[in-house]
Amino acid sequence: MHHAPRHDGHGSGARTPLTARGRGAHHIWPQPSQSDNTARSFPFHVESGPLVSPPDLHLRPARDEDALMLAALSTEVWLDTYARDGVSRAFANHVLSEYAPEVFQAALHAPDTRLLVLERQAHLLGYVRLHLTPDPPAPDCGTAEIKTLYLRRHHHRLGLGTLLFRAAMAELHGLGHCRGYLTVYEHNDPAVAFYRALGMDQTGRCVFRFEDQSAPNLIFSSSTAGFSGPELHTGAANIQ
Repeated sequence: MHHAPRHDGHGSGARTPLTARGRGAHHIWPQPSQSDNTARSFPFHVESGPLVSPPDLHLRPARDEDALMLAALSTEVWLDTYARDGVSRAFANHVLSEYAPEVFQAALHAPDTRLLVLERQAHLLGYVRLHLTPDPPAPDCGTAEIKTLYLRRHHHRLGLGTLLFRAAMAELHGLGHCRGYLTVYEHNDPAVAFYRALGMDQTGRCVFRFEDQSAPNLIFSSSTAGFSGPELHTGAANIQ
């Protein structure tokens, strides 16, 4: 999926903890564990046509009371993806500052930011963060950025990443943005494959710098035309 921790992507080895983050974007979509089937009975179907979800799945704008959960989920996803050799001081400094609850509180009230959360029975599964006035890393890549798209590892392979992506593009379209972009670590093969499968175009490259490291990132962009809000069907399922 779209990498969503801002600092994913430094180094080239498979063991490198920073593997999926862009210049200002965070898109994490690591390969799920083969033994992790915790949520795969979750009835979710994504092909052509509407998205079908269980009746207790909700996609909605984030609220102030979500800040603590957004901070915890972001820390979990970032460390799970990147700190494969353990938590270094640099990593700890990063997550505790970048994903502090007060950071999300500020973002929720920033006029150039939109946050959408995906929850089930009041439990946060993932979220997407949009930046509406970015400094694009390349000409013509878009006027708005999918800055972060995080989904817990336990809820991968269920179509939820596609739902979050579609919701993000629909939101941008509704706000008048004709094209959106994101950046992803070049060696994050699952994330790169995910965005290509969604029909995004690779429109350039940039370098993301974090602490004393740097990482090559790919820039993907897509027209927002044709995206409408994801449809959640089955009983009480809704988009609020």
